[in-house]
Amino acid sequence: MPQHTSSRPAAVFWALVLFWLTIVLGLIKLGRTLSLPAGPAGHSFTVFTFVAVYSLMTLVTIYLAMGASWARGAMLILFIIGILPALPLVFAHFAAIPLAATLTCAQGLAQIVGLYLVFREPAASWFGRPIER
Repeated sequence: MPQHTSSRPAAVFWALVLFWLTIVLGLIKLGRTLSLPAGPAGHSFTVFTFVAVYSLMTLVTIYLAMGASWARGAMLILFIIGILPALPLVFAHFAAIPLAATLTCAQGLAQIVGLYLVFREPAASWFGRPIER
């Protein structure tokens, strides 16, 4: 059963806003990528990767909203494997792909702040308590 949202700390609310923002920015990047000419393989890999990663992020964000403590760790793992490796590439190619680079930096910042908010108090205690019925 989900946590009662009225008892949700403001830090959790803002972390959720940031995680949803990350997903929206990913949609914008996908739209931009699909508007560009496709390579010999088409856009299928890009679409598959987007659906796989962002479906998991959406699911984890929903569980975070419900108060599932394990979802904090899952979001951290998604950040480590999904966004963190892209940041060095973004900085290296900022001049060539400024829009995608800016959106990826914004995603990274939103994820870092969101993760900080859900792992510190008072959010940490909210996630650690038994789920209300």
